[in-house]
Amino acid sequence: MKNKMVGGGILKKLVPFMMAAVAVVVTALSMTGCTYKAKGVTKFVFVKDEYLIYNRVLHKGDAYTEQSVIDDITAPTPIIDAHCGLKRGTNMYTHSKEKPHESEYDSICDICF
Repeated sequence: MKNKMVGGGILKKLVPFMMAAVAVVVTALSMTGCTYKAKGVTKFVFVKDEYLIYNRVLHKGDAYTEQSVIDDITAPTPIIDAHCGLKRGTNMYTHSKEKPHESEYDSICDICF
């Protein structure tokens, strides 16, 4: 009689199932985004060094939106970035290349000018 190992037959049947399970886990992890690194944010500047009126105060600066490099998601509101350091995400501003009429603002930001 031949000597047969009891566990040898079970291992031959389990190995294909274990390999399939590992393949499913690797595929699932790669699809969840765990395999790439964040690349940062890009800016889309649509107002460059223009007059900005925010809260009835005249500033000078830029307005832009930010976009994630990974998700390609654009910020829903523009961000104003005045030369005085004011940085806000808001739709409540106006901008102009020419200096607006004085009746459109209450004061002028001294730091911007």
